[in-house]
Amino acid sequence: MLADKRYERIVEITDAQGFVKTRELADLLGVSETTIRRDVEELDTRRRLIRVHGGAKSLEKGNLTTSQDEKLMRERVTVHAREKEAIARRAVEMVRDGDCVFLDGGTTILPMLDILKDRKITIVTHSALIVEAFREGTARLFVLPGDFDTYYSMFTGPVTGQILSRFHFDFCFISCLGINPREGAVLASETLIPAVKRGAMERATRRILMADSSKMNVRAFYTMADLSEPWQICRSLTW
Repeated sequence: MLADKRYERIVEITDAQGFVKTRELADLLGVSETTIRRDVEELDTRRRLIRVHGGAKSLEKGNLTTSQDEKLMRERVTVHAREKEAIARRAVEMVRDGDCVFLDGGTTILPMLDILKDRKITIVTHSALIVEAFREGTARLFVLPGDFDTYYSMFTGPVTGQILSRFHFDFCFISCLGINPREGAVLASETLIPAVKRGAMERATRRILMADSSKMNVRAFYTMADLSEPWQICRSLTW
């Protein structure tokens, strides 16, 4: 593909998604990440998009929340910590011995592990933060393999999805970037990790959406799920 055509495709993809990673662009266009980085730098110079760490952000959707607007996952653990702990305490009351549960990698879900690790259950996750926090316990922990995303501290990609497709869950605990009640949307800031979440949701008897008050009325470029889906929402009492 000629450079000018590649530039147009990069802008088109970036405008459609709001933010796109260098790796994702390289895979979509069949070129190296080095080439994409040069292209993005040139397009930033031409003011066709915004070059950010790890990828490109759309000029057209600059008001939307993207993964580059979020804190690094490890930094978010202490944000709204009391709310997250209260939500987690309510959520773990649903789980019974013998259950198989999927724990998403969101920091709203992480506090659940302090209680669940000592229950006679099976925990499946793609989160490195959960693995690190699971020092010892009665629960059985299964970690999904795949491509490791250092920004989100989670495993993603086709291998993750393939292994995930073999499981069946009693509960699936899912976090999100935000909720927009007016649009009826559960939102995310990128596309790879939500694909894992959706895979888990489709294999669960009960889906539990975990959200603190900061998640309300957020705008983002990607709708991960609809609020009209069969959710049970475990939320902060302040919204």
